[in-house]
Amino acid sequence: MKTKVIKIGNSRGIRLPKVILQQVGINDEVNLEVDRDRIILKPIRHRRNGWQEAFLKWLQILMINYWMGKIQFLKVRGMMMNGYGKVNETF
Repeated sequence: MKTKVIKIGNSRGIRLPKVILQQVGINDEVNLEVDRDRIILKPIRHRRNGWQEAFLKWLQILMINYWMGKIQFLKVRGMMMNGYGKVNETF
């Protein structure tokens, strides 16, 4: 794709189509790298995005299975464990 370099204040820039930004997952920030004669833009991925939702879903599944009697917990040396020695995430 060919595009023009435009003046932005004392700098230069390019306009990127919204469709391309969505396709690669770029929102507000990017990592910018220079590799010889290339400029590389990479989306910034926040590692903890979605962790809270995933944990709450896992906890909900865990509690439902506990209430249904599919798993039983034992308190062993301060750790919560099921009868198999660990919490099984695939019920």
